[in-house]
Amino acid sequence: MSNLLKEATLAQTATANQTTSPFQLHLLRYEALTHSCLFLIENHLLLSLLGVDTLPDIRSRIRTRSKKPEPKSEPK
Repeated sequence: MSNLLKEATLAQTATANQTTSPFQLHLLRYEALTHSCLFLIENHLLLSLLGVDTLPDIRSRIRTRSKKPEPKSEPK
């Protein structure tokens, strides 16, 4: 996580100093995003090795979002 913070700080400093090109800033942001994705994947793999199932929570979130409210029938 400290790498992500370091990358963001470098990008902000470079923007403030305007010593790097926009392409270099794009590369810094891409690298920071890559690090954060790898961090999430590593955490998922470690939790899987420990026997923690992270998917039920995700499945339940998807189910609750995909449920559409049933139309209310008006009393006659």
